[in-house]
Amino acid sequence: MVDRALRISPVLLILVAACPEPPEPPPEPKGCELPAVPPPQIDPAATKFTMNLFHFNLQYVVGGLEGNGEDIGPFCGEPCAGWDNDAVEDWIVRETFAPVVQFYLEHPQWKATFEMQGYMLEVLAARFPKVLDDLRTLAGRGQVEIASLHYSDQLFLAYPRRDLARSTRLTRQVFEEHCVPLSGVVFNQEGQAGEGWMRYLTEEGYEIGVFPKNLFKYVRGDAALQTKAPWYAAEGGTMIVGPGGVDPASGIEVAWSFFDDGELLMVDADLNPYFAPFAGFSEARYDAWEKKLQDLEDAGYRSVTITEYVRHLEARGQPKPDAPPLLDGTWQPGSTESIHRWLGGMGQGPWSGSERDTAVRSGNYEARHWLEALEIYVRHAKSQKVDVEDDEAYLERAWKDLTLAMVSDSTGVNPWAMETRFSLDLNAAILQESKRRIDALKQRLGDPYVAIDLDGGTVERLTELPGGTFPETIPPLSIETIAPGRDVGVTWLEVGPGHTRLKVHFGAGATDNARLLEVRLPREDDVLRYVPGLIENEVTIRPLSDFVFEKGEAWLPLPSGLIGLGPDLWMVKHVRTNHVAARIAPADPFVAFRDETAPADEEVTWIFDVLRGSEADALALARSLNLAPTLVR
Repeated sequence: MVDRALRISPVLLILVAACPEPPEPPPEPKGCELPAVPPPQIDPAATKFTMNLFHFNLQYVVGGLEGNGEDIGPFCGEPCAGWDNDAVEDWIVRETFAPVVQFYLEHPQWKATFEMQGYMLEVLAARFPKVLDDLRTLAGRGQVEIASLHYSDQLFLAYPRRDLARSTRLTRQVFEEHCVPLSGVVFNQEGQAGEGWMRYLTEEGYEIGVFPKNLFKYVRGDAALQTKAPWYAAEGGTMIVGPGGVDPASGIEVAWSFFDDGELLMVDADLNPYFAPFAGFSEARYDAWEKKLQDLEDAGYRSVTITEYVRHLEARGQPKPDAPPLLDGTWQPGSTESIHRWLGGMGQGPWSGSERDTAVRSGNYEARHWLEALEIYVRHAKSQKVDVEDDEAYLERAWKDLTLAMVSDSTGVNPWAMETRFSLDLNAAILQESKRRIDALKQRLGDPYVAIDLDGGTVERLTELPGGTFPETIPPLSIETIAPGRDVGVTWLEVGPGHTRLKVHFGAGATDNARLLEVRLPREDDVLRYVPGLIENEVTIRPLSDFVFEKGEAWLPLPSGLIGLGPDLWMVKHVRTNHVAARIAPADPFVAFRDETAPADEEVTWIFDVLRGSEADALALARSLNLAPTLVR
């Protein structure tokens, strides 16, 4: 990052950015010390606060802009040639992140909260050591707090809790290794939040969850948003809803100076990293940011980090109501149908034809199961005195790769073809290599077949593959299917007493418009019974009347696959074949599963289990099918 007096003009930056600059050389290995962050200066009489949240996503254009040189050409033609994944990452750091860091170094009177993934810190250490040193300086001053929960910007609400736990451990290791203080604040990619999210962060030692205001409005209604409290008690921690003001009756005034993608603050014309070849740092936007913060200061607002804001409320003895009932979702639910855009919803961009939401997300699940099976089998082989050093090294690399493959952007708002391909290719590589290594271990151990239990972490030697099929049976309920341009076949199988399996086969479509698939299962009442993301051992039960649905509906990720259809009637989607979001709406007597991204020319089969039984039985079924099945190889 050059000195401000020497910064290049925006016009010249556009020309220079067309050829990616080489990053800084990696530093020589050296030790570092965790800075001693001074305690904040708290004034119990303060009532006016300005804070911000810069959400930085180094995986903004995962896979890069240049295409793959085969069936995917450059995003923007010739100007995007050479802009591979690393080049885009370097542009994000050099043109969007480093200027913000430099700004706060030059303005020690103002505070900020940066949110980023642990992976970004690794990239800074490897390719931008000076920027990392400056960031550490800001954190050491107590001027900027760094929030991070996940190693990669994963769609973590869609997967088992232990995947995020592994990602959180990786993140903490990275922060400790590079001596950067880790904040107790949590905000996440796509603004993912919910009651399970809030519980998870407090169980993991974090303190403050930032719940997106639009998601709050999506399930609580506009009136609740207009009267939101300065803070809430939730799951043993503190939840604040941002951005926006708070209830005037609270006596607190809040002005958020920024709450958005940090990459947008100081770049020409709000251009994001998809347009990296045409954009760069803007001196004018730097100056405009400086003026905005000065105006807020002149208006009497005290600049604080999010943690300092909470400390001020504590010192004041500010009333802290319990958070109202909330649901899983994302930060712009009105325009994305909440998490549906990432789990079956079609984007609106010119690359929507390449979207493959279910292939990506079910593929993530399949890959993570076989990778975990390999991990269990490696431990077993090691206990049998087999040399597994190479397998252990592979596992360490592969788990990181899997977190990258789970990145939200590969099925996001408007993913382009390389982003989707990035996750599909990583999924395939992890799945293939995990199975190959299991087969190699089987040969070394002399195991004809193995049953690997992901729940108990055990391995059973088999002499033959288990067989058996389920007989067809009469439908236990009437479903609806929607698939324009396709033939649809529905089969019900009897798995056991009160337990049936539904298979819906969608034939290949005759036209490119045959991408929509939908299965609708009837509800028996107006009660929501579901398992939130990151909660796996209990069912949350609430009347739909507990919510005020802004759009008349909500979409849920259901990472365990489980949702209730009635007091003792349950449905479990098979996440390894049809991991799409579930729609619930008070005016619609069905729970709907919809994929708008299925390839028109491919046959597709979706599977659901329907169970008449207890909550405990339903949780056990979801665990055995989805969260921790037994895999046979």
